[in-house]
Amino acid sequence: MKKMIVFVLVVTGIALPGYYFYSKNAEAEANAPRPTVEVMRDTIVDKVLAIGTIEPEHEISVKSKIAGVVKKIYMEEGDYVKAGQALLEVKPDPTPLELTEANQQVSLRELAVGSIKRELDRQKALLDQEMVSASAYDEFWRQYEEASMQLDNAKKRLELLESGRVTIDGREIESIIRAPISGYRLTKSIEVGDPVTPLSSFQEGTVLMRMANMDRLIFKGTVDETDVGKLVEEMPVELKIGALPNALVTGHLDRIWLKSEKNRTT
Repeated sequence: MKKMIVFVLVVTGIALPGYYFYSKNAEAEANAPRPTVEVMRDTIVDKVLAIGTIEPEHEISVKSKIAGVVKKIYMEEGDYVKAGQALLEVKPDPTPLELTEANQQVSLRELAVGSIKRELDRQKALLDQEMVSASAYDEFWRQYEEASMQLDNAKKRLELLESGRVTIDGREIESIIRAPISGYRLTKSIEVGDPVTPLSSFQEGTVLMRMANMDRLIFKGTVDETDVGKLVEEMPVELKIGALPNALVTGHLDRIWLKSEKNRTT
């Protein structure tokens, strides 16, 4: 019994001073001055973060209409060129079989024209003697014109294979590739000596280089799908460029794409 009384007295002796000091500290904290902040009326801005790239609005691929190999390149990446200015030259590089076939076609067409011309002259003499009808003579004349046109096409094809330059219907087709627009040369896909596949209705052709007019640039970016509903066309946009941390570019939202893109990070 005595031990229990002594234990209670010891616990009480320890607890009372602790409670006293705790009460004093709590009272001091309650009476201490609290920091205050002035209330102001302002606008809450809800921002949406889009990550993307700045690129030209219109960018084109330059291709050749004749086959061959790259002979010379006149412009380098980053150079500004005007429409019609020479970009590179393609040297025709026909195979021996192609040249042989082209020469044979010219020879065959010449023989056909000569044969039809002799028959046409004979029909003309018969027409003058009223021994054949005018319609029969007109048919031979049509055949002669068709054969002459085929001969002309065969000669032009041979000329194009040999020199890389030919005039068709008053329009000159040459081996020098010229700029279709005024702008900057962005990238090149070929080097001197590389083969060139021509652009035609059957094939896309070799992309020689890419060009763009840098007067109008656009930003293409992606946003998280949860933020799409916050976007409205024509809303203001602020762009921050990583390479120019102090530069701030402003613009507006021109278009919201209807189709989303799969992104592992969003």
